[in-house]
Amino acid sequence: MASRDGRIPDASGESAPSSDVVGLSADDDVVTAQDQLDEAARAAREYVAGSGSGPGAGTRREDPLATAEQVAIAKLASTHRFEAMFRDHDAMMLLIDPQTGQIVDANSSAAAYYGYPPAVLRSMSITQINTMSAEKVAAALDQVASGKSGRGTFLFSHRLASGEIRRVDVHTALINDGKPLLFSIVIDVEDRARAQEELALASAYSRRLIESSLDPLVTISADGVISDVNVATEQVTGVPRQSLIGSDFADYFTDPDQARAGYRQAFTQGSVTDYPLAIRNVNGDIIDVSYNATVYRDDNGVVAGVFATARDVTERNRAERLLAASEEESRLAFDR
Repeated sequence: MASRDGRIPDASGESAPSSDVVGLSADDDVVTAQDQLDEAARAAREYVAGSGSGPGAGTRREDPLATAEQVAIAKLASTHRFEAMFRDHDAMMLLIDPQTGQIVDANSSAAAYYGYPPAVLRSMSITQINTMSAEKVAAALDQVASGKSGRGTFLFSHRLASGEIRRVDVHTALINDGKPLLFSIVIDVEDRARAQEELALASAYSRRLIESSLDPLVTISADGVISDVNVATEQVTGVPRQSLIGSDFADYFTDPDQARAGYRQAFTQGSVTDYPLAIRNVNGDIIDVSYNATVYRDDNGVVAGVFATARDVTERNRAERLLAASEEESRLAFDR
């Protein structure tokens, strides 16, 4: 039971919580569910407390009979309001005994979702639906029933009558009708959870491909700040990833101005190829590199940064210098 920047795709981010974990969830559906929960809980509390908004609510009468009559009218109004809301609402709703886990009531939407007739669903325990152990279910129920806030938002895996298991967000509030009851709104999040898992797998795959590159790879923001790197970049600079991220890209080159001109050219023209630079390692070594860079865009098509790769050309440049020196020496010897 737990919740449902320009970086190189990373599989090491927060993983999706399992159904055995209790915790908060965050999603666009939560706001709607929380509003529904607040409204329903308010109606339920009016019902059990007899403090509805019907005629005479909040007024005092000298006549005890008249006062009792007004309280009865208010309670009846709030009772009808809650029952109508519970029965007819499109959201799946359950009333659960936190002591026993018994499903005290379920609306038609819940019955249709779980695939049980309403009478059958009302005869079941929540442990027959929840795939967690009875002990963990009891602990979760107690978390809300005994908590100061009297409410909680969780991620469960629920078993339908067909045998299919689907993940659901459960938004729960404590009400009291002589004894405590848990009023829950259930939201199916299985499709969303699967999409998140597929995205995580894709990110992990992309990350493995990036880290397998022997060439340094880096993403740079519009203001020249490094937003992500691979291991090869750490090795060529001698600087750990956590220190590289957030630092100035140009700081790691023998000619910072030339480095800045390079990534600005990429932003202006969309890409640069074979751009010569020299990286200074923290141990003092100088590594000649040839940079290729291109802009990348966000989901809205807006340029979000530059993705750059560096090819070590130190040995090639050394060989070219030796060849040039040899040719010059031969030319001078011939001229003599």
